[in-house]
Amino acid sequence: SRLAGWRALARPAGASLLLDRGTMAAGRPDGYDWRRAHRAVADGYDAVLADVKAGGLEPPSFEDVCDVAAPAAACAEACLESRFRARDGFERCSDGARAAFLLAPDLVKACLTPETSCHECVASCGVAAESCRPVRVARSSG
Repeated sequence: SRLAGWRALARPAGASLLLDRGTMAAGRPDGYDWRRAHRAVADGYDAVLADVKAGGLEPPSFEDVCDVAAPAAACAEACLESRFRARDGFERCSDGARAAFLLAPDLVKACLTPETSCHECVASCGVAAESCRPVRVARSSG
């Protein structure tokens, strides 16, 4: 979410990132360019993932959260998960979409890259922004 330049967290975050095609304006800076955000995420993914795995990255803090439509989120996660489970050794993963973000960065980056089958699959999931309304949440102290 930091790499994409988001000011509000969309939940579920992974599906929201995949679904973002410029219609999810809530919590995005003025002049937000989803194509540039997808490129920034793909380009910086490996470094951020290495920090996450090393325990050296603080989770982002957002004051605003918006929930994405469940059917669109499930569809986007299914696009990623089906491709992840097709790989050897990952058929039985309990949460294939979440695991893919940690174990298959190349696949996640492909889902953010135009003209790939995963990107096209996610594009067919529809617009999730209609139910994405910012909700003020309490900041955690700690």
